[in-house]
Amino acid sequence: MAIKRLTIVSDYAKKTGKLSAFTETGLETIPNPVWWTDVLLKTLKSANLELCYVLVWRNDSKSATHFYAPYPGQQSVPDFIKF
Repeated sequence: MAIKRLTIVSDYAKKTGKLSAFTETGLETIPNPVWWTDVLLKTLKSANLELCYVLVWRNDSKSATHFYAPYPGQQSVPDFIKF
């Protein structure tokens, strides 16, 4: 389902000379240490998408369990760097 929607956005951007992005995505607390390359990257590469960037949702500084981007020491940092 996500790929179908991203393909629509990417194709429309190409057709109209605009840039496209995948925004407000992610996996809260990123419990999978290889989520960035094993899930997100594989999904993005499974279609002929032209996206200028991917934006994950916010990290909440008041909650230790509400984050979508890894922080220093979080288990998915090495995979995020590979991504």
